[in-house]
Amino acid sequence: MRFQPRMTGPLVAMALCLSAHCAHAVPSATDEASPPSDRPSAARGDAPAGRGACALKEGDSNRTIMVQGKKREYVLHVPKSPPGKPLPLVITLHGGAGSGPNVKGFSMMDPSADANGFIAAYPSGMRGLIGGTWNASECCGLAMEKKSPDLEFMSALIDELVGMNCVDPKRVYAAGISNGGMFANNLACDLSDKIAAIAPISGAMMDSSCTPKRPVSVLIYHGTGDKFVPYKGGGDFKGAGATHAFPSVDEFVQTWLKIDRCTQEHRPLYSKGEVSCEVYDHCADGTAVGLCKIEGGGHSWPGGKPVMTWYIGKTTKDISNDVMLKFFSEHPIP
Repeated sequence: MRFQPRMTGPLVAMALCLSAHCAHAVPSATDEASPPSDRPSAARGDAPAGRGACALKEGDSNRTIMVQGKKREYVLHVPKSPPGKPLPLVITLHGGAGSGPNVKGFSMMDPSADANGFIAAYPSGMRGLIGGTWNASECCGLAMEKKSPDLEFMSALIDELVGMNCVDPKRVYAAGISNGGMFANNLACDLSDKIAAIAPISGAMMDSSCTPKRPVSVLIYHGTGDKFVPYKGGGDFKGAGATHAFPSVDEFVQTWLKIDRCTQEHRPLYSKGEVSCEVYDHCADGTAVGLCKIEGGGHSWPGGKPVMTWYIGKTTKDISNDVMLKFFSEHPIP
């Protein structure tokens, strides 16, 4: 993956944060620290010999993990009454100037994770003066400029939960909004041995060198009224801390169709009110590429909590995260 450092103009903080208060803690959660370690990333499914059942308790906990000598943080949500076997994991990524607790609050992922039997992780990106960002190769802000080892962070997070026998290594997924959606692409591009499928929301492909080791399923969400990462491309990419204009959603879809070696044949996946989803499922290795188009939708999480609608735009209620998690469940790593 290529990194292209660039000094940015003022980050579009209020838009990418998606909250009037970008908190960095979950008061009701317990704090758990992982053993300090800079160990190299383990192979998928590696774990200590003789490991027992998952010891995680249901509910929320604040967790830390050491990555290249620095403490990284994430909030973990374990569903109620988890079964005795490893569960699927959805890594939920905040936008620029946000945090893990921030996206946990407005994405409304927890209720769907509980209903569908997923563990949900909410990591925080490299923190600057106005919140966290993710190194999405050609975006955004401080994390890109400093070449933050975010891929290593995600790899270590996955290894830890798999090693605890809590997460099924073939059912690890990532969803993210804005800068987090862009970074979700990087996870698919560079950690395809660990990431089964992704769902970028109001994001864009900002990794021009994307070459995953295997095809990866993708479900893209985008509102036609998004003025920060416009549906037709362009936008204030300099203000967002990117190195080039955002590609259009059509280009985004076509990029993944090419990567996953799909035909142009597609079918309806979901339709309600202002949301229409279609899927291209004639792709290599049983993968699929989908697009959920939200008519009039803003730079927001579909089905999530509406925040700053005067600035962010409309948040649709015509779809929930259940559609995403169903798509994920249908596309594990073979």
